[in-house]
Amino acid sequence: REILDLVHNQTNSDGSRIKFSDIAVMLGVMKGFSYEYEKAFRKYGIPYKTSVSSNFLENPVISLALSALKAIDDPTDDISVCALLRSPIFNFSSQDLYRIRRAVKNTAFYYALCSLAISKGARVINKRYSFKKRVGARMHIVSRCREFIKRLSSWRNESMGIPCSEFLKSFFVSSGMFSISAENSRTSLLLLYEYSTRYENSVNYGVSGFLDYIKELSSTKKEISDVASVGEGDSISFMTVHKSKGLEYKVCFIAGADKGFRGNSNAINFKRGEGIYFKLRNRENLTVYNPITNILAVEQESVQLRGEEFRKLYVALTRAKERLYITGCVEPSKL
Repeated sequence: REILDLVHNQTNSDGSRIKFSDIAVMLGVMKGFSYEYEKAFRKYGIPYKTSVSSNFLENPVISLALSALKAIDDPTDDISVCALLRSPIFNFSSQDLYRIRRAVKNTAFYYALCSLAISKGARVINKRYSFKKRVGARMHIVSRCREFIKRLSSWRNESMGIPCSEFLKSFFVSSGMFSISAENSRTSLLLLYEYSTRYENSVNYGVSGFLDYIKELSSTKKEISDVASVGEGDSISFMTVHKSKGLEYKVCFIAGADKGFRGNSNAINFKRGEGIYFKLRNRENLTVYNPITNILAVEQESVQLRGEEFRKLYVALTRAKERLYITGCVEPSKL
């Protein structure tokens, strides 16, 4: 709201109107925090651009797409099936899932759905379910279970024998993921499609192989780059403090100032020229004690980290030419 007020009602020191491109919003760390800010920018219609790559797999729409692919590949994956049921595609509530699980216990959730949806004596023929009319208080949830099983069965049949990229293109439309996603999320879905085509350039093992490919990428602990959100023309700059080095803006917001400095929470500490330090365990007494050498190493590392944080804070404070905002959420008792 303050950004909109600046752009619509206020001026720079030279009398010119403040533009979105005159404004920068900076975070110490983007990972785990940027999504809420981007969501707020879209809510208030604020154009923004960022060259910062976020973790692709942490994007909510990508998490949903991968959960759907896992459920299609293996319906006995309870977590993925429940994630798909709870998504906007099917809109099952947590209470609905509880009722399904309570009705049929000690089996995979997908089989619980089938048991609840298929009347006694129904047969599964050619992977298509033949349903009989069922009445009672649970008719509403039963009909929704039937719809889920039909659609999942259809997607499973469709995914067989074709490249994953071809199936993804069809699935994004038939599931409604494209229609329920925001514009930036649609771009992320297209990037997932691009990853599937890259995978197929080397080998093609369908949906299952593509999921293994994504799992292998994520297991390397390297950040899989998401699409940078780039606004056209007049847009605010959304970046980390580190990325802002050498840049200046007329108006700067330092966001998340309540997060505090990083501490040293490493289980093992390395000190150049001396070696490694760590806590020791007493297996007989099942206790852990902290040697004085490790305490000193942690303190020295904390001093270095604090110095680095102060240097980063100095960079953030010196990016603004005219106006500087420092924002954060702090309890009144801590002020």
